[in-house]
Parts: sequence; structure tokens; C-alpha cells
Amino acid sequence: RGLGDVYKRQFMLTCFSLFILIFGMYLEMVDSDTTEAAISALRIQYIGMYPFSLSLLYFTSSMGGFRVPKPMWITFGVLDCASFIAMQTTGTSQEENHGLFYSTMRIESDGIYSRIEVGKGIFWLVTYAIILFIIIYIVVNLILALRKTTNKIQQRRIALILGGISAMGLELSLIHISEPTRRS
Repeated sequence: RGLGDVYKRQFMLTCFSLFILIFGMYLEMVDSDTTEAAISALRIQYIGMYPFSLSLLYFTSSMGGFRVPKPMWITFGVLDCASFIAMQTTGTSQEENHGLFYSTMRIESDGIYSRIEVGKGIFWLVTYAIILFIIIYIVVNLILALRKTTNKIQQRRIALILGGISAMGLELSLIHISEPTRRS
């Protein structure tokens, strides 16, 4: 078992988490004509989102050769667990909703697709603040790693990962700028 096997497993976990996240998004768009169905689809999305963000950080830190401090892992883990519990216990109607993750919710239909419009609760803000911080942390550390290394193969790897992470960050930013009332 070499270092390559470790990277492959890390990458597989990242991809599997992303698959669950995208599957939940698909269910929300195609199969969510009620608030209950939409909340169920969102629950699936977040089952994938939390491990995706942490496994992405782990994978990029390993590939980029930078270290993530243990207190940061602990902080992200605790906050993600609290946010995950708040999301998974969100009620499926406004009356049942505790408001910790979504402050409001209603189903919208534009003819072809239905989607849920939600208000952002405190743990929604915590979740996306962590994701934003992780993306910024990864980008900054990859840029520093790119400057440090003289190995051309490692420079290429870091540049490719940096491009992918930057594109993901840009996409998330554009979603939140273009539709400020829409859930992401």
C-alpha cells in the first residue's frame, strides 16, 4: 500500500460525497412537488455536503502538501455535526419547523420544475460560512504550496486542483449573488 492508494481513497470519498449531494439536488428539482418531498431531498443533499467539504479539505491538503491544524478539524467537526442535526431535524412544514436551519419554507413551481424557497436560519449560515472558509483556506494554501514547490509534476497537480476549487468557489458565489433569496 503506497501513498497513491491513500490519495485514491481520499478522492473516492470526496467523489462519493459529491454523488450523494448531486443526487439530492436531482431529487429536489425533479421529484419535489411538496414541501415534505423537498425537505427530504435537501436532507439527502446535506448527507453528502458535510463529508464532501471535509473530505475535499483533507484531499487537497494531502495533495497540496499543507497541514490543517487539529483544532480546525475539531471546530469544523463540531459545527458540522450541530448543523447536520439541525438540518436533519428540520420539520417538513412551517408549523413543525424549529427554524434553526431554515427559518421559512414554501414550494415554488415554474411549470417544469418545483423548488423550495427557504429562509436562512442560524445553522444554514454556519454551514455556508464553514464551506466558504474551507474554500478560501484551500485556495490560499494551494497558492502558497504552488510557490514553494519546484517539482513540475507537483506544480501541475496543485494548479489543476486550484483551478477546480476556484471554479467551485466562483460557482457558489454566483449562485448566492444571482438569487439571494434562493436556497443553495
